[in-house]
Amino acid sequence: MLDKIIHYCSTALVFCVIFTAVGCASQAPPDLTVENLKYQQLPSGARIVSGELLNKSSQAVPNAQLQLSLFDDNNILVSSMIIVVRDIPAGDRTEFREPVNAEGDVKAARVKSVLVL
Repeated sequence: MLDKIIHYCSTALVFCVIFTAVGCASQAPPDLTVENLKYQQLPSGARIVSGELLNKSSQAVPNAQLQLSLFDDNNILVSSMIIVVRDIPAGDRTEFREPVNAEGDVKAARVKSVLVL
């Protein structure tokens, strides 16, 4: 009896792996790149991160999440932030601009990750 259960579970697992591989093979993940990332503190004191998200793929991306690391003038990590960019057309770019609401003396921002939502 145990042998039959193991056989059925093994067969089901093989089918799951095959169907997952077939389903994933036809769609490569979009190739997204952050360009022209800029951190600036405006004369009013407002802190802004801006840039462009370039979609090098042939498929539009409805939503992407950028995770940024924020550093002080000694290049020490002081905080992080998340930006959601919407409607990135295939083969095109979408601009973003977000206020920095982090504590600490932020002087620079770097991309930590880009995730398609």
